[in-house]
Amino acid sequence: MDTLTSAATLTPTPTATLGAAQSVTIDYEYDPLYRLTNAVYSGDITTTIGYSYDEVGNRLAQDIDGVVTNYAYDNANRLVQVTSPTSQVTNFGWDNNGNLLSDGVNTYTYDQANRLVSVMRCNHRRNPSPVTSFAYNGLGDRLRQTVGGVTTTYVNDYAAGLTQVLSDGTNTYLYGAGRIGQYQTAMQFLQFFRTRLWRGWSGQC
Repeated sequence: MDTLTSAATLTPTPTATLGAAQSVTIDYEYDPLYRLTNAVYSGDITTTIGYSYDEVGNRLAQDIDGVVTNYAYDNANRLVQVTSPTSQVTNFGWDNNGNLLSDGVNTYTYDQANRLVSVMRCNHRRNPSPVTSFAYNGLGDRLRQTVGGVTTTYVNDYAAGLTQVLSDGTNTYLYGAGRIGQYQTAMQFLQFFRTRLWRGWSGQC
């Protein structure tokens, strides 16, 4: 049964059964703004997780049994730094348009329309080429996506309003008259109808 401890603090006590002989009760505590401040585990597993926040609701710290992770934000309330319990610092960078530029693992670049055009590993010195890249047309539709050197090409069917894959790096697809054609090799052409598959070079269905 949930226990109402104050007008702003609701402490439910659910019980979870873990395996044949384990059970855990979790008590939750909230601040006057109904933000979770503590989760206390009791029973076969005991731990306490605490959270603190700034005035606008950004999480400043997470405390798990005294092991603390801290978070910092800029004036636009964007996460800019995470400090781990081992004092390892991860920085996040943003541009003036709110696009994420780096997250400690990858760096991101955008075009003038704020569309993501490349993702590159941080400190990727030996091979500076992007891990993932994107290309768009003037309407903002994605034309190409390259991941690990494998390019997928897209074309828009404006009559249907759907983006269709032309090439996935292995197969090439042709669209028209409601049919989907897939070119697999120089010797074989597959034409997909709504209910049938036709092998063009052999006449098989």
